[in-house]
Amino acid sequence: MQAFRAASIRGWEYALDHTDEIIDLILARYNTQGLSGAHLEYEANASRELIHPLLVNIGYMNQQRWQQSLDIFVEGGLVAPGAGIDIIVYGGGPTENPWASWIASHVAAIAAAAFVFMLLGLAPLLVHTRRLVRQRTTTLAERESYLRAVIDVTPLCVKTLDVECNLLSMNRAGLDIIHARAFAGENCTLQFSGKSLDGRHIWLETFAVPFRNDAGTVTGVLAVTIDIYAPQADGNHPAGTT
Repeated sequence: MQAFRAASIRGWEYALDHTDEIIDLILARYNTQGLSGAHLEYEANASRELIHPLLVNIGYMNQQRWQQSLDIFVEGGLVAPGAGIDIIVYGGGPTENPWASWIASHVAAIAAAAFVFMLLGLAPLLVHTRRLVRQRTTTLAERESYLRAVIDVTPLCVKTLDVECNLLSMNRAGLDIIHARAFAGENCTLQFSGKSLDGRHIWLETFAVPFRNDAGTVTGVLAVTIDIYAPQADGNHPAGTT
């Protein structure tokens, strides 16, 4: 039995180390099933993944797994209670690969070391990424400040609206055009014409009143704009418009 086991193990070791040679040998002399070389190569790779020769010695059998299988058969009534696995497990077989035993007993330490090495490898990348983010943020802020300065000094009214025509922002020139008197502390009314989103020519009127704090200083302006275009009997525009 010992010699048979040793010969079988040597055969498996040689087959795993010389896959191409064994495939050629099977194709030339033992291919009774008519398998292709690609199929035999697939079988060899699948066998290697199942055997794990780097972790477990070839020919090793875990007695606990055999015992678990036996317990299942006993529980299902397929094997009589009290049966043992001694008659099917050869006691002189190889033990588990010492590397596998060492890895199993140091899983926590290996995982911790791997995590530390991962952090050490990622630290420079994280630092570089944060530096790039800061640089891009500074650049965007500078460009926004420059664009805002250009918009503020233009004499035209520049404003932004959302899709529902809500006013989002307006430059200083626009505020001066519409609400200059209100910012000076006066109630004021402004009528002007424009074109609606659907292309209609409309007349608008804005009423603006200043907000004051307890000291009487103007702190803001409340403005309300309405569409005052309403055809009159004589066909003229509202009073004060042209």
